[in-house]
Amino acid sequence: MLTESFINDGIMNMTPHAINIITDGGTVTIEPSGFTIRVSQSTVSSGSLVVDEGIIPLSATEFSDEILIVDSNGATVSFEQPLWFENIIVSRIAASALAAAGHTDINCFVPNEMVRDDSGRIIGCRSLTQVL
Repeated sequence: MLTESFINDGIMNMTPHAINIITDGGTVTIEPSGFTIRVSQSTVSSGSLVVDEGIIPLSATEFSDEILIVDSNGATVSFEQPLWFENIIVSRIAASALAAAGHTDINCFVPNEMVRDDSGRIIGCRSLTQVL
């Protein structure tokens, strides 16, 4: 069951990874809550684009109607509104699905402005953004 102990300063990280937000004052790390939001998606054809070299297929992403919260043991519960928390960090896919499903009374944030190390690995982000 979701409890307030999983919230870090009013933001619940519903990704499986720690989120490092690199600011001028240092790095803010928001640890994962142990819960993630999952949604099924499918790709459907939406036409094509004709160019000199051939035909480029175009597609659209459709999300299933069912959005699930998955705990660290793999148990799932349906995502229902209202939730007792209103600020969550999720994957971009989860944020898109929540927006498409009309969940507008919570603030879904996605890591933005990625920071990479010398090897090109993502080590953090500079901000959080909303998918509208």
